[in-house]
Amino acid sequence: MLALGVLTGIAGVIQFAVQSTSVNPHKPERASFLITSGVYRLSRNPMYLGMLFILVAAVLKFGHPLGVITLPLYVWYMNRFQIIPEEKVMEEKFGDAYRNYKESVRRWI
Repeated sequence: MLALGVLTGIAGVIQFAVQSTSVNPHKPERASFLITSGVYRLSRNPMYLGMLFILVAAVLKFGHPLGVITLPLYVWYMNRFQIIPEEKVMEEKFGDAYRNYKESVRRWI
């Protein structure tokens, strides 16, 4: 699970680097290119998905029952405070191209 998380996250970062677009999640308006290929054909948020896989690996490794609570909290937090605001910026910036992408690729997996 750890390896899957690291590989998924790195694949997302590589796609951004190949297209020379901003990877800064706090400044989505700096994105210069809508990436829909590679790992982005499977998930609109592979970097966040990779972090979720890493978190799952940590929960499995340490086995503490309360660790399971962190998984839905992470997904809720990322959706509410990171992904939804990013999606609004992407829709404003890329219009129908982003809306079509949203309809064809799931947010997580």
